[in-house]
Amino acid sequence: MKEIKAFVRKERLNEVVKIEIESDDENVEKIIDVLRRHAQTGKSGDGLIYVSSLDYSVRIRTGERNLGPSSHSH
Repeated sequence: MKEIKAFVRKERLNEVVKIEIESDDENVEKIIDVLRRHAQTGKSGDGLIYVSSLDYSVRIRTGERNLGPSSHSH
């Protein structure tokens, strides 16, 4: 796992939590399994897990491009 970010906002009566995880492909299914086991309440509204690829990032300040999660640096 490369990076984890969490965001919480109030939406109507519930708090909405958004978690962003940057990971190598081989860890995706393990991460999904952990999230499902620990976030599942069995009630409507447990949430969704979205999986997408990260092709590259562009640093705003310098314009530097990093190819994929494995080259991402802070």
